[in-house]
Amino acid sequence: MNDIKSKQFSLLSQISKATSLQQIVDLAYEALGNPFFINDRAHVILAHTKVVYIDDPHWLHDIATGGKVRKPILHQKREMDFVYLGSVKDSKPVIVTDSDLPFPRIIKALVVRGVHVGNLVMTTYFKPIQENDIEVIDIISSFVANHLRNEHYFLSDNEHAKDNYFLRLLNGEKSTPESLMEHAKLLNWSKKQENYVIAMCSLDTELDETQNLKMVLDDFNSLPNCHSLFYHDRIICILSSDYEINTWETEVANLHALIIKWNLVAGVSQGFQSLQELRKHYLQADKMIDISTVLKKGIRFYVYDEYAVYHLMSIVPSGTNLKEFCHEKILALEAYDIAHNTVLVPTLHVYLENLKSVNKTAELMFIHRNTVSYRINKCMELMNTQMEDGTEIFSFIFSLRIMEYYNKLNII
Repeated sequence: MNDIKSKQFSLLSQISKATSLQQIVDLAYEALGNPFFINDRAHVILAHTKVVYIDDPHWLHDIATGGKVRKPILHQKREMDFVYLGSVKDSKPVIVTDSDLPFPRIIKALVVRGVHVGNLVMTTYFKPIQENDIEVIDIISSFVANHLRNEHYFLSDNEHAKDNYFLRLLNGEKSTPESLMEHAKLLNWSKKQENYVIAMCSLDTELDETQNLKMVLDDFNSLPNCHSLFYHDRIICILSSDYEINTWETEVANLHALIIKWNLVAGVSQGFQSLQELRKHYLQADKMIDISTVLKKGIRFYVYDEYAVYHLMSIVPSGTNLKEFCHEKILALEAYDIAHNTVLVPTLHVYLENLKSVNKTAELMFIHRNTVSYRINKCMELMNTQMEDGTEIFSFIFSLRIMEYYNKLNII
């Protein structure tokens, strides 16, 4: 017995230094020998024992639904919510037994700043309740509550249930398809044909957790099929659509209007179907924000499919000279610009990116169309090409994008 208490004391000491909820439940399992889960008031699982498989339908159901049991679990003829409230009132763990539950549970309500924000639950799957389990769980719950307070979890009510769940997915937590589907139902998340992650940052001020930020989030959350939250200094919108979106400025006009209103720039991920892919596509959108700070094109949407090549350039090992991959005719044209103080390279870039439209190039560069025609003819003369070969044009555009990126990084 003394050896057991000594081990528990050592593990509790480790729990006091834990840096995540998952680490706490892992150590709690070691201390008491039974599985744990932590959920919030909206029945979203924040962490649960993963180191062993629990072949218990009730446990598996709870992990999928966050403990939102459809049949009432009774403790002295009280439904589950009253069990939680009983733990809040008494400030002590509560033992729950019921004929529908093959394994009794100990539940401790988690209270932060006087508010019931979630629950710590132990299922006696491997061993029955021991003499000091209540005391140890009470201690563990204090560490959990402190972690929740320090990490600023949105735990007070159902309003923030989606925030909690999406935060876990953004952090890379894996879920089964069944669990994803169950949570989508519980959170009233309507699955559409395409989902997108949109990462946004301000063009003129730092975003922080202020009243102004709440107004911004409220605006974006008012859009249909859109959920917004603040994550790693970005406003993140998770948008669902019945169709593939190709032109963000016009097809999602309300979103564009809010981006203009709040003076934001947006990175847009590729479309995806499963929320399991949320983190991957968040990283795409977030990378587009980084690219926007380099290119500074004066546009509001940086769509990953259009700018992925810049992502590729950004991860090339330091010291690599990408100019070695540029087409020799583009390199020669750049040398001509430097020697003669001309702007043939940027003119050719705009021209090719806009399907060789003289009028569009003139509009975007604020010059006369005749000036565009003269410059393009000069390019064709110097490069000895009519710019009709698709492979050659692709190589030209790729080379021009390399030059643009590294010129703006002051590398070239």
